[in-house]
Amino acid sequence: MIFADKTQFTSDPIPLQYQFATEAYVTVTGPGPVYIELYEEDGQWRRFPELTLYGPTAQRVDLPRGEFRVVVDAPAPTTVGVRV
Repeated sequence: MIFADKTQFTSDPIPLQYQFATEAYVTVTGPGPVYIELYEEDGQWRRFPELTLYGPTAQRVDLPRGEFRVVVDAPAPTTVGVRV
């Protein structure tokens, strides 16, 4: 999925239906930051340093089963690609 030319943006929740954690390939063009937020069992969205990306970059990240979302908080248009 591609989120093109975003500055202040939060995606809809994206479910991961795998039984175990899975690897995602994330690309960021633009300055970032881009946060991959995880939906926790207590109903809260949480950010972690390991899932905070600054561009331009292409990185593999491990995601647990459940839901995640992409949050862009960039001063300039930033495009984020996520391949799961």
